[in-house]
Amino acid sequence: MSRKLPHLSQSEAVVLALYSFGRVLTRWCGLSRIAIFLSYLLGKKANTVRQQLREFNYNGADKRGEHRRSVEVERSCGAVLGWVLSWWTRHEKRLARVMAAPRFREVFVGLAIRVV
Repeated sequence: MSRKLPHLSQSEAVVLALYSFGRVLTRWCGLSRIAIFLSYLLGKKANTVRQQLREFNYNGADKRGEHRRSVEVERSCGAVLGWVLSWWTRHEKRLARVMAAPRFREVFVGLAIRVV
């Protein structure tokens, strides 16, 4: 992961890898369930793992410890897409995109663009 997303620090890459690993194996995206699963594997307390996963999304100033920074999601999008495309044969020309605008209680509207 560190070669494909070189802008992430080592600790950021580890947390992202753990979260992704937990999500795939539990087939769930809920933070608590993934934290419990990973806590068994890592031999740590579930709340410790949960907090580590939560802080990944915090702004740098809101994280505990020194030298903490915000994860720049915008920088990751292109790198992740490039990583996925690197698995394709060089003759593949198709790329599907999906757009959605989900609403939350008529208060917020999000825009999601996905490559499928």
